[in-house]
Amino acid sequence: MTTLPGEQVLDPFGGTGTTLRVCKRISRECTLLEVDSFYCEQIAKENALSKISENTWSEKL
Repeated sequence: MTTLPGEQVLDPFGGTGTTLRVCKRISRECTLLEVDSFYCEQIAKENALSKISENTWSEKL
């Protein structure tokens, strides 16, 4: 699957934020999902993100 510059990429397993770094480099918008707060904080700090959404986890999946 490919995207064009400016298009959206969804990474449901954000992990260490590799997808976000690559998207920034190749001019894509990026949405990451990550449940581990440690990784969320690391991604935000390393990428100088000013806004990170609160955890919204549902036990009734």
